Amino acid sequence: MTGDTTATGGGAKAPRRAAPMSWEVDVAVATHPLLLAGYAKVFGLTALIMGALLSFLMAVGGSPDAIPAMLAISTAIAAALFVVGVLAMAAIYRNSMTMRFTVDAKGARAETLDRRAAAVSSAAIVLGALSGRPGAAGAGLIAKTAADQRTAWRGIVKARFYPRWNAIALANAWRTVMILFCPPERYEAVAEQVRTAMARRPAQASAKKSPVGWLLRRTALVVLAALPMFVLPHPVEIDLFVPLLTLCFALASVWLVPLLSVVVIGGVGWVAAHSVLALLHERRSMFSPHDLYRAYEVADAEVWAALVLAALGGAYLVWLSVALLRGRAYSGLAGDLAELDDG
Repeated sequence: MTGDTTATGGGAKAPRRAAPMSWEVDVAVATHPLLLAGYAKVFGLTALIMGALLSFLMAVGGSPDAIPAMLAISTAIAAALFVVGVLAMAAIYRNSMTMRFTVDAKGARAETLDRRAAAVSSAAIVLGALSGRPGAAGAGLIAKTAADQRTAWRGIVKARFYPRWNAIALANAWRTVMILFCPPERYEAVAEQVRTAMARRPAQASAKKSPVGWLLRRTALVVLAALPMFVLPHPVEIDLFVPLLTLCFALASVWLVPLLSVVVIGGVGWVAAHSVLALLHERRSMFSPHDLYRAYEVADAEVWAALVLAALGGAYLVWLSVALLRGRAYSGLAGDLAELDDG
């Protein structure tokens, strides 16, 4: 954006450590340009993910002609949610949220002091639980977590300075993790504090690579692994809800937190159990009603090939889920939180 500057740190000579700074400020949550840009990115990503999933379902369901319509619907829904969300924040918070920021030698901290924010997140959790809508409850839990954010300087790759808006954005190798909003009279002092902290970091901190590449590669592998479950033929065909749920949670575990992998393991197990029971199910012969047979006895090569592919894909999903749960592999967001922890 116009007028911003960037610092990456890692200089040869580290300046003297500055004293901690703390301040409170009212943030315009519905009109601040940096926040609006962040909201737009979130809802744009939402439209992309929603459109990709709907297009995927249309493709495996044999209706590729409906894909353009699904993309248009996803874009329209995301745009409407963006507008409604901004208007809701303007109405609920009156475009002002009180926050406290702290910057010291270890890192930075952002705390939401506005009681309305706590009330809204608590209400979202309760209403989501009572109405059986995990999405609403999850949004409330995320909001509660974001009410007190901390980040260590060792996890920050660059800082972008916006003197026009008295704000400083702290980013790691692939995303903005915190924005420091400052009163106009304190901006320069805070900016100098951030530059000092960035300069004190080891040089290798600014050389960290973005994880987006391997996250995208792992995403592609997850989609390929889940695909055979969507196209299982008769007599082992399955309702698309379970494969879709498994795929969504697998992608979420790759990008967000490993704990979601528990649902992936359950989904793969459900598909496996369904397939075994379907193959063992007794059926009556259409030529001789008195003769019984089991589905696996008449399954052709196409059915067995589909089952082998589904088994290989399911094995990969379970292996990845176990690796994530045991810490042998890292999720995108969870890896960030561990790196940014200033404890």
